Amino acid sequence: MPPDYSGQNLRGRSFKGQNLTGANFSKADIRGANFTNAILKDADFTSAKAGLQRPWTIGLLIASWLLLGLLGFLSTILGMLVVFILDYNNTQNFIIAIVSLILLLFFCIITIRKGLTAGALAVAVAVAVALPAAIALARTGAGVFAGSEAVNTAGAFAGSYGQDIAIAFAVAIAFAVAVAFAIAFAGAVAGTLARAFAVAFAFAVAFYFAVPGAIVIAVPKARVFAAAGAFTFATAFTLFNAYIGWRSIAGDDKDTWLRSFAITFAATGGTSFRSADLTDLDFTGAILRNTDFRNANLTRTRFYEAKKLDLARVDNTILINLAVLNLLISCNGRKKSYLGANLKGANLIGADLKEANLKNANITEASFQGACLEWANLTLAEAIGTNFTSAQMTGACVEAWNIESSTQLDNVDCRFVYLLEHPKAESDDSERRPSSGEFKPGEFTREHLSF
Repeated sequence: MPPDYSGQNLRGRSFKGQNLTGANFSKADIRGANFTNAILKDADFTSAKAGLQRPWTIGLLIASWLLLGLLGFLSTILGMLVVFILDYNNTQNFIIAIVSLILLLFFCIITIRKGLTAGALAVAVAVAVALPAAIALARTGAGVFAGSEAVNTAGAFAGSYGQDIAIAFAVAIAFAVAVAFAIAFAGAVAGTLARAFAVAFAFAVAFYFAVPGAIVIAVPKARVFAAAGAFTFATAFTLFNAYIGWRSIAGDDKDTWLRSFAITFAATGGTSFRSADLTDLDFTGAILRNTDFRNANLTRTRFYEAKKLDLARVDNTILINLAVLNLLISCNGRKKSYLGANLKGANLIGADLKEANLKNANITEASFQGACLEWANLTLAEAIGTNFTSAQMTGACVEAWNIESSTQLDNVDCRFVYLLEHPKAESDDSERRPSSGEFKPGEFTREHLSF
């Protein structure tokens, strides 16, 4: 008889490599439990609570906050730029500071529109082009304001300060990534109610270390004006970085690498199903934050209404595609496109896929029992071993779909289908089957191989 762990506290328990076929873990607390390489076929994890244990959560959050504190000194670059701007007697510093702030603004704009990677690359290119121009301008300006002696100074400046500014930009970008990561990480680790606090505290730590760092470098040079400018720039830059981090963990596709990195780090010590066999397992309503599903067998695994699955590690599974992940959770793909998607073994029992585009999708071994596939596009779909039992398929296009005897079409509700995605040239003929009238009950099932 399969073991019954329903409702039990199994935090930190190890089930590594065990055969737990048909086991009942419904409503169990499995935070920090290890199911690596376990066999969990037909197991019940409905409403189970997976993820990190509280000590791990607190420890990882503190680690991220310490990282922010250690990197807070990087904000001194902002104070340096403010000092340069207010140093009117040094034309070289003034011009370089103005150009640097323009480049920093350019970095922020590109990052918001295209992501951190694009922003960093854009700045690298801009620095390579703009910095020599700024140095040349500084030489010219120095010559105008200070005569031939300044030209010689500019030569030394080109070799020294030019490198300093380039390094400063690298440091500023490193600080941006650090703050964005810490914010994203806090969002990935904390629970729904605690997330706002964790993110706010992460921002507070970044702000606490960043702003004083900028002011400290500025005050000895120009007093009040420099301090005010440093405060403004440091605050704005920290807010910008926090926004990027929050955006990434919310699922924005501009910085998927940042989100993936935060989730990877956050899953350390969480519930592990790595390389486990989860065939026909039921996670309905389960909380799956900070859970490791890498290389797991998810054939017909049920994720309906699972919570925080988007914050789990899902490398080398069909869940790596966020659209597929959301479909498995909601079972609602009406009028949506899954063109070429990997849905191998997906559990879509009862799903609403009316008018969905599944062209060229891999739905091998997937289950569409009782699903609505009316007017869906199944052109070139790989449907070997797929279960369509009791599905509704009226109006579906099945052009060149790949099926065989293992494809289950029992009790399919289908009045007619189309064999062509697009009508023949100069006609409206999409090869409707039957060409007139409707299939009689069971007729589609009997004749589907001829399609």
